[in-house]
Amino acid sequence: MFGFVCANVAQLVVLRICNPTVGGSSPSVGSTKTVNCMSLTGTMRPFHLAFPVNNLIATERFYVDTIGCTIGRRTPTSINFNFHGHQIVAHLVEQMPDTINSGQVDNKQVPTFHFGLVMEWQQWHQFRDYLAQQNVVFRLKPHIRYPGKVGEQATMFLDDPSGNSLEFKSFYDDQRLFATIAGHEFDVGGGEIEHQNTQ
Repeated sequence: MFGFVCANVAQLVVLRICNPTVGGSSPSVGSTKTVNCMSLTGTMRPFHLAFPVNNLIATERFYVDTIGCTIGRRTPTSINFNFHGHQIVAHLVEQMPDTINSGQVDNKQVPTFHFGLVMEWQQWHQFRDYLAQQNVVFRLKPHIRYPGKVGEQATMFLDDPSGNSLEFKSFYDDQRLFATIAGHEFDVGGGEIEHQNTQ
């Protein structure tokens, strides 16, 4: 089991929430502009996500044995998982919605509905290697998205037994999670960067 994937929620010193309708949804790299933003101090609260599955036994095996989650409460038609300190709940349905290949990111077909985790850089590479050792089949193999751009990120997709897609991604610099370069807010990848990642 790859236990660190479901570790405790990280502490945040400052969380900036920006108005996505004014000047873009994220501050530019190196920018000190905080118009329409507010600062919050404290701990980030866990998020909750409910999603459909068509087989609870296979779902439990995937999220516990492959992803490394632990189980909280359960009912005859649902399982409550601890996903990196967040609450995700699998609900049994008779028929799964059709979300396969309904979107496109960086010229690759991805489901419009997917969820996942933003990992630390080294953690992502360790998890990638672990999944490969387990012979996990990737929907999208591990790769670098938006190379040379401020939004450059390592990413990989895999499907659970019901076809729900999970994305695990990582940024060499966590401050680039929402970043764009001034004047390039609408460019794919958020604009070119002068200094490339060294790892």
